[in-house]
Amino acid sequence: MLLDSSYRGSRILAQIYVFLGPLLPSLRVPYENLSGRVAIVTGANTGIGLETAKHLSSMGATVILACRNVEKGDAARSEILAAVGERTKANPNNNGGAPVVLSEVNVRVEQLDLGDAPSVRAFVRRWEEQSGSKAIDILINNAGTGLRTYEHAPNASQSYEKGYYINVLGPIQLTLSLLPYFAVNARVVNVSSVANFEVPGRSWVDPTDLAWNSRIEGVKEQGGWGLSLGDTISVPQGMQLYYRVKFMQVVFTYV
Repeated sequence: MLLDSSYRGSRILAQIYVFLGPLLPSLRVPYENLSGRVAIVTGANTGIGLETAKHLSSMGATVILACRNVEKGDAARSEILAAVGERTKANPNNNGGAPVVLSEVNVRVEQLDLGDAPSVRAFVRRWEEQSGSKAIDILINNAGTGLRTYEHAPNASQSYEKGYYINVLGPIQLTLSLLPYFAVNARVVNVSSVANFEVPGRSWVDPTDLAWNSRIEGVKEQGGWGLSLGDTISVPQGMQLYYRVKFMQVVFTYV
């Protein structure tokens, strides 16, 4: 009962913020001296991931841009170096008194495809070989995607829906694989969404059915979607998938 009350209250607050958020004053981004700290940001070449990487870099952290597309990661790296350099000139004391000094080492691009288990293992292996002596202070699981066609994740031990693997299982695999390299007070941030509250009563999410393929590929007359590999996912179906992965990200965070 307490959990149900907490859920209803959180959902109401989220809905209020969606409408009133644009009317609220901009928040001042806090600054802390992160010199000597190491941060990994997945999906750092665009959107929230890119802006997060900029702010972490501006505070002196060594930032690893974990991106599926290396070329886009390199472009983001150049943008970060330019933007943070200008920001530091405008406010040289923004990280607690010491100007940030950027070098080629401060921002690094690493290839990572969270929808491909071998790519995650290769990322962790490279970290062990190249940076194993450096503790990870911050891991931000930001990367995510929405797919328009029904696909299975490649190279997985079982047939998982690809979007679910990219958004949920891939970040779980990455986080657990990097645990031995975390600093004592390391922080893991999982980027979810207020969309997680749209799971109706959260009753149709079965945590034991990780792939959820039975619902997607099931017979329509029995409540399934009747999709086959390569079929187009409708907008309503895509939204349900999105709600589900955002909810499961919250579940992983609390676990």
